[in-house]
Amino acid sequence: MSKEGLIRKVLAVVAVLGAINLFVFLVSWKRLNTKPQCSFTSFLQMSANFISSNGRRSVAEHLPDSCSRSFLDQEESSINNFRKAIRDLIHECNSRRLLLSPHREISNQPILTLFTSWKDEKHVQEVHKKTLANWSRFLPKFNLVMFTNDSVVSAQAKDYGWTTYPIMHHAAGGAPVLKTMFQTVISNINSTFYGYANSDILFTDALSDSLYLIAEKFKSPTSVFISGIRTNVMNVSLKEAASFPNIAAAATVRGKLFEIHSADYFLTTKWFPWADIPPLVIGRRAYDNYIISHARKIKATVIDATETIPAIHQTTAKGNQEGITRPDADYNDHYLVRLGITPKYESGFVTCAEWKLYESLCGDIDIIHRQSLPKYCVQ
Repeated sequence: MSKEGLIRKVLAVVAVLGAINLFVFLVSWKRLNTKPQCSFTSFLQMSANFISSNGRRSVAEHLPDSCSRSFLDQEESSINNFRKAIRDLIHECNSRRLLLSPHREISNQPILTLFTSWKDEKHVQEVHKKTLANWSRFLPKFNLVMFTNDSVVSAQAKDYGWTTYPIMHHAAGGAPVLKTMFQTVISNINSTFYGYANSDILFTDALSDSLYLIAEKFKSPTSVFISGIRTNVMNVSLKEAASFPNIAAAATVRGKLFEIHSADYFLTTKWFPWADIPPLVIGRRAYDNYIISHARKIKATVIDATETIPAIHQTTAKGNQEGITRPDADYNDHYLVRLGITPKYESGFVTCAEWKLYESLCGDIDIIHRQSLPKYCVQ
């Protein structure tokens, strides 16, 4: 190394050390001349650390150094209430584990008949292969149905144990009519719930756990309508799709929740009045929000399952807005206008569902009636 290069390196080190010393001095001076401040995050972190240590260290020991500890003497009652609330929660969780047996099947029939439809198109063959592998993991708890007029797709579905039906009612360039598919499976197959999902959506076993809970809460005959916001995951592998734990991990690590206006699956009981729904088609805009809004209007039990039913969307190079690029993308909206219907689509966002599934602090799936809804939900 040249003499000039050595001098430059020495000067750079001196400059860095000088900057560090200046920073330390300023921080020390600020601590001496300012009163320690606590943020809400500080107290959340203290609470989390206290719970994680299972009480081995006191609340005071978990309080960050930046916080003044004088408040502990003034808030002794609140701290005792905090400790009691944690003990009560642990007691409740233990009691629930003793009382609740694993979800039993409601009857001998499957909990869900799940169906979809797709064409044999080269650019989505890998996506559909993963859907076949993923959904087939639910057999025999679920009935799986493919609506298609394509012999290749029909053969593939049958190889995985699915039932196939022809598409008898379609529009907008061959897109199947949703209500007709629901009416077909409800008329021909027995199950507790019936559901449609887009052909690129994958699920975990949380789907069946959530449905058992709903079936226990809302006894027959009840018109139940369930939907949720999907989670977009790029580059889902076949190994991930074929395993519930793997696809759940992929959704947690790489997943991103989509917009609140999007709904990619619909699950109902047989008592939901599909006959009253216009013949809207899948794969085009507007049908999802209209149906959710209609379900709310007729006072069906509408449930937002976003938090407990991960609906994993296999995002490809086409992105997350493929529906708006298809021919007749506005077919459903135009059809409703011709019927004289001017729906307020915002009232059909999943976030407007009056009921919501959630995971309790005990780790159980439960359901709650929402206390309030956003202003845009008003119909």
